[in-house]
Amino acid sequence: MTRVPPPRLAAGLLIFTVAALSAGAGFGVAAGTLRDAFELTPVLLAFAVVGWLVAGRRPGNPIGWLFLTEALAFALAVATASYARYANTFSPRLPAAAWIAWLGAIAGELFFVFPLVLLIFPDGKLPSARWRPLAWAIVVAEALLILIAAGSGAALRAQGSAVQAPVRLIPAGMANSVLQSQQTGLVPVVLAAAIGCIWRYRRSSADERHQIK
Repeated sequence: MTRVPPPRLAAGLLIFTVAALSAGAGFGVAAGTLRDAFELTPVLLAFAVVGWLVAGRRPGNPIGWLFLTEALAFALAVATASYARYANTFSPRLPAAAWIAWLGAIAGELFFVFPLVLLIFPDGKLPSARWRPLAWAIVVAEALLILIAAGSGAALRAQGSAVQAPVRLIPAGMANSVLQSQQTGLVPVVLAAAIGCIWRYRRSSADERHQIK
């Protein structure tokens, strides 16, 4: 198997993100929802470009890949939601709208790995071993979010989508409760990760402080 060079892989992920954002904007404009079409575009493009720069130049630093993953995942969530909205409103014959929206909702849950980026910023490593439990808590919480999104329509309902999820293995009440509690619990996790970043800043060298700024 031929190994794709990291700069080329990073560029590919950036291109896919731009393509997903373009598709989402196109369906949003066609459906007349201009705010939904362009609201998150600047933020997601910024994430993707920063991720491309870091991953292409320093592939050993996971921050670049995390930025690219977050940007692409949420761009796909926006694009698939716009597609499903357009299909339901204007063109019911468009294929697989429910499946596409469901897959996009799963991808959108990956955006919540952002606390991990804060925790390992800027060199891709934890501030110290004592922060390892928090890193694992973020990973486990993210895995649970994806599991709930994949096994129910909770993530679609959280997006305000009228689409019925094609996979409903987990009861709606249980899925909604777990998803809401997980997303609420991410608030103190983000704060804790930010504290870790500040703690690193106070103990870091002049060069590392410049990177954090």
